[in-house]
Amino acid sequence: MQWIDHSELRGTHALLSPSNTAWPNYDSEHLHQIMISRKASDVGTAIHAFAEECIRQKFRLKKGDERLLIFELRQYDEATIPEYVLKEMDIELIFDNVKDYVNDAIGFHLIPEVVLYYNEDCYGTADAIGFSGNKLRIHDLKTGTSHASMSQLISYAALVCNEYHLDPFKIETELRIYQTGTDILSCVPEPEEIIERINVIKRETAYIAELRKNGRG
Repeated sequence: MQWIDHSELRGTHALLSPSNTAWPNYDSEHLHQIMISRKASDVGTAIHAFAEECIRQKFRLKKGDERLLIFELRQYDEATIPEYVLKEMDIELIFDNVKDYVNDAIGFHLIPEVVLYYNEDCYGTADAIGFSGNKLRIHDLKTGTSHASMSQLISYAALVCNEYHLDPFKIETELRIYQTGTDILSCVPEPEEIIERINVIKRETAYIAELRKNGRG
């Protein structure tokens, strides 16, 4: 047997992958929902790109600007976000969340998409961030439906304080999550929480480095 070479597909996963043993029992509606959910990350990427551009251009959104978001999603990549996905989306609800996120970021003079770095094993990108008047503010835009946690934003705050030599006890910190279909979640973490997360980052990255040194990672 001369096997056909499909090397370009190595490392990828098909919608109906044999490694997933559940799909042979799915009905048509279940398959449809899976197709929609597989596009969620692409939709999220496009929405974040739209929000980032609005913030950079200081373009405040208002009712009626939903068409701009729809246009962005359609232009993003027709193959990546097909029309059937757009028809399943509650654009008005999504837009209301994006509008609040964008307008608040502009109002607080935040910078979008800032990379925060400890080392090669621990870094991340804050959706919108600012430090002014001794106050650190970090906002996060969520486009999915999974439960949002402040833990991610506490890690961002820890990275900021460590990289820019800020004492959590000498600054104010406010964290916000903007998630579609929910009220804005706001948190003022205790300085001890941020210090503890800094210590966790240092401890875990040191352990990873030790594993590599000993040829175990």
